[in-house]
Amino acid sequence: MGKTVYKLVHNNEFWPDNDYTNNTPQFAFCSAPSSKKTIKQRSEFYGCRESFGELLEDQLNGGENLQIPVKRARIIAYIKSGAKTKDSLETAVKKFGEDMKTAVKVLNILEKRAKWRLTRLYRVVKENHPNCIMYMVVGPNNWIRSPHMQSMYCLILRACKGKHFQDVKTYKDVMTACKAFAGSNANDSVHIRHTYKYWGSITKRFVSLFEGITMKEAYSRKIYNDNSIYHEGIKTLCCGDSESKKIRQRFSENCLAEKDA
Repeated sequence: MGKTVYKLVHNNEFWPDNDYTNNTPQFAFCSAPSSKKTIKQRSEFYGCRESFGELLEDQLNGGENLQIPVKRARIIAYIKSGAKTKDSLETAVKKFGEDMKTAVKVLNILEKRAKWRLTRLYRVVKENHPNCIMYMVVGPNNWIRSPHMQSMYCLILRACKGKHFQDVKTYKDVMTACKAFAGSNANDSVHIRHTYKYWGSITKRFVSLFEGITMKEAYSRKIYNDNSIYHEGIKTLCCGDSESKKIRQRFSENCLAEKDA
């Protein structure tokens, strides 16, 4: 994890409901850091991965320009310690930090295998909000290149933690951990179950999957039913149900046959 601690500048418009206390992270897009080591929120916090992706969809389709940076994936992961979480603040800070480090370790294993730039993790603080526990995740643009990739990124950040993943060191370890997690009743287990066998082929064959498809096209409302990407998560892609004919066909040609057992 990076040693720099960044300060989140105050933004009433995007700051979450004070009643939100939960161990499950929510996500918000953020700016690149300033020279004073501050960052700005570029969106509200969302718990739903697909609703979170709709923010990019809106910006890329001429809707509200939230100034979400797209040259890198810049995301804040947030939980809030409180009565509903049962953990003390000290315990919550330690546990969430360990969870985020584990998830980024999983991402880095996939990224190294695909020869991508590595995702980095940084602590974020907000003045006068000590019980709001935040980390900034900075990764390659590949992870927000399409709604499916953004969904996969947030799925790994949210689910790949705890006893199943804490000791992974290799890609084989990740697959073994995913298989065990997929057989559990944990949150997100169904999404892991239907997708993890394709993570390796999706990342390694990323160019074949998206070459010539602009980011704007990948998020285009014109190619999805209901003029929305809401149902275009990573599970939809891996089950062969994407409404983007081009992306669905390329997934079938480049990734389907190379799934890991």
